Amino acid sequence: MKAYEFRCGGDHGAWECLVDVKLTDEEETILKEFAKDEKNEFIDWFPPMDKIWTKVMSELEKQCTDDFDADSVVIWIPTGLRADGL
Repeated sequence: MKAYEFRCGGDHGAWECLVDVKLTDEEETILKEFAKDEKNEFIDWFPPMDKIWTKVMSELEKQCTDDFDADSVVIWIPTGLRADGL
């Protein structure tokens, strides 16, 4: 398992934070394949990213207050994984 740092944000830009999440080898492969497509800047809860999205959201919820609004959260692909270097 390898840890990745995901940048998360929400409430229409009102906050951002970093979340460390450990991914299995399979999840890491899925993430890297998804990141190869330059139009993919964020992960989402649709397959094949749904398991990774769930893990990140679970860790994020542990860091947030009770008034956390998961509906407005965006999760960026970790820095350096995209083909364009971002």
